[in-house]
Amino acid sequence: MPFIETFAGSLYSESESEIRAANLTYSHLQASALSATESLRFLRQAAKQCE
Repeated sequence: MPFIETFAGSLYSESESEIRAANLTYSHLQASALSATESLRFLRQAAKQCE
C-alpha cells in the first residue's frame, strides 16, 4: 500500500489514479521550483526588503 505525503497531511492509497495524480503534482512542483542559486538570490532580496 503506497504512502503519499501531501500538503494537507499523509495517506495510504491503493488507487493507481490517486498515485499518478500525486506523482504528477509533485513533478509540477519540482519543475517550477527555483534552483539553489535562484533561491539564494530570492531570499537575499527578501531579507533586504525587511531591513
